[in-house]
Amino acid sequence: MKKFVLLMAMMTVVAACNSSQDEAGETAIGPDQSKAAAIKPALASKEKGVDVLTSLGFKPEFAYTVVYDINDKNDAGVNRHRVLLEVLEGDIDTAMTSASATLASAGYGKSRETESNGRRDVVFTKQGFPTLVFMAQTPERGPALKTPGAVGTIHVMWNFY
Repeated sequence: MKKFVLLMAMMTVVAACNSSQDEAGETAIGPDQSKAAAIKPALASKEKGVDVLTSLGFKPEFAYTVVYDINDKNDAGVNRHRVLLEVLEGDIDTAMTSASATLASAGYGKSRETESNGRRDVVFTKQGFPTLVFMAQTPERGPALKTPGAVGTIHVMWNFY
């Protein structure tokens, strides 16, 4: 009899835990929650990274191609999304100026910027949204280019929890 009561109690706990989730297993977002909260499921989903970046306000005004779009873990073991873009026209500095301008118009600000030896790192922040880390590199400094005529790479990363 004790085993039956214990089994029923466990089933009740499991049912209670699942009651706040929709049929797909994702927590439903109510109309009173912020836009930032609504974006979080997309950050951790299998949605394409460029689509996530676009929803955050990054709308590149330069020609590019996506070399890779992956989810992995950073050195601290935190989940992150990484997208590597090859810039196909102009130069890498012009592309980063364009990226900075489009993110500024979306409400992001630069919190840090460093440049050294053909590599430029810029961190963009916006309250309630993920921090975006951009690493732009010239062809000499960055990974081997996959697209003939590409002028450099922009690596975009953000963590998700």
